[in-house]
Amino acid sequence: MTEWENQSHLSGYAGEIIEQAAELPLEDQVRLLLIARGMAFTRNLMRSISDGPTPSGKSA
Repeated sequence: MTEWENQSHLSGYAGEIIEQAAELPLEDQVRLLLIARGMAFTRNLMRSISDGPTPSGKSA
């Protein structure tokens, strides 16, 4: 599975979760939003780490 297919597959799951979240109490919706934001932050961090250091020796 290519990265694009994987992202598309994962975004399908995210869409399902968001659709189902509307039926949850507001407190649980906020919790799901915090989890999703944490997952996005972690994904971006992992991508920047995998890119390696920049020519100046600092990571991007």
